Amino acid sequence: MAKERKTKKERKEEEKMDLLYSKPVVLNSEIHRNIKIAPVKNYKFAKHMNSCIVTGFEFFEAAKYFPIVFAKSQNDEVMPVVILGVTDNVFVDDEGNWKEGYYIPAFIRRYPYILTKVEDEEGEKLLVTIDSAYDGFDAEEGDRLFDDEGKNTPALDRAIEFLKAYNAQFEVTRQFVKRLEELDLFTTVNANIRLADGKTYLMRDLMVVDEGKMLKLSDEDLLSLVRMNGTQRGYIAWIYAHIFSINNFAKILK
Repeated sequence: MAKERKTKKERKEEEKMDLLYSKPVVLNSEIHRNIKIAPVKNYKFAKHMNSCIVTGFEFFEAAKYFPIVFAKSQNDEVMPVVILGVTDNVFVDDEGNWKEGYYIPAFIRRYPYILTKVEDEEGEKLLVTIDSAYDGFDAEEGDRLFDDEGKNTPALDRAIEFLKAYNAQFEVTRQFVKRLEELDLFTTVNANIRLADGKTYLMRDLMVVDEGKMLKLSDEDLLSLVRMNGTQRGYIAWIYAHIFSINNFAKILK
């Protein structure tokens, strides 16, 4: 029987997931009732990443350590990202340790779990998925996800709570980016980087908020960035955290 061909959008979604999740499986209380999941202690899975999506709610902490810029994802959606290195993640050493005292983005902290969106006759659903290639999957020591009756354990409930909070913050961040696009506040820049060994790299099509454009907005539009529903702070605070963070490019190169 011929396999059903996947749509371009489905292929892009899979490619995006493959950045971290090489063998994603939907959790099932029957199949996975007795497995244990060890806590993440090794970040080798993120060593190959030179950037990572970050939500607006993380800007204040992330801006202390990383440059925050905006870039198009594989499905052409503009999202904020932190730059973790030139070719790979300089905050993870060869043993897989994350640099002590440095912020770990929620995109990485949610691993090995993720919420996968599916559609059926009943509509759209979010299913809890785990990377079965994670080296702490089905570990000898760790937290069970289901009890003997197939109900969620507190460990799984905590993971689900984190995933839901992350998805909610991700949606607010999408609204934030949409507003910046509506106001035409982005400027595209290329970063020419020369390392100590003489090698040069070019990071293309990074986007930053143009403060000059922002200060020329009408009073009404500028006020819309100061007072926004759905966030404790206005978008203006996120914008200045982003602008402040650009100075961290020097820290990455060092």
